Amino acid sequence: MYINPVAKTLAYCLMPNHIHVLIRTRKESELNQLEKISTYKNIELYISKQFSNLFSSYTQAFNKVNQRRGNLFISNFQRKIVDNEIYLDNLIFYIHNNPVHHNFVSEIEDWKYSSYQIYIFDQDTFLEKEFVNNLFSNKNNFIEFHQNKQEFDKISQLIIE
Repeated sequence: MYINPVAKTLAYCLMPNHIHVLIRTRKESELNQLEKISTYKNIELYISKQFSNLFSSYTQAFNKVNQRRGNLFISNFQRKIVDNEIYLDNLIFYIHNNPVHHNFVSEIEDWKYSSYQIYIFDQDTFLEKEFVNNLFSNKNNFIEFHQNKQEFDKISQLIIE
């Protein structure tokens, strides 16, 4: 995956018209050791380019499956800094609950295009599962947090749409 050399993926959700991806960038000292990055003058620019490659690949795959052409995304990706654990917990919920929020499914577990399935079924993955599991202490707490349907007005600052 394009992002793995520069960041760890914590959560994602693929929607028909947008994507949510939560990453944790590697420390600058780790990034400087990567050969490809050491030739880049700006690490942030390199990370941005990797996301561009990811979105381009996603668009190509989506277009192939749906026998269509052209752009899938209207605007560039947006980012927010996650600066505390409560924010992080709620953001993971928001990402996983996005298909419910947009009325594509009635329950989080019914959407197969998110990382939620990977966490609850302990599937092998590129995700940083140990980090996320530690946030919630265990899988049962993770599931319970998601089932308690956090209130969207309390997490509205998380929303980028």
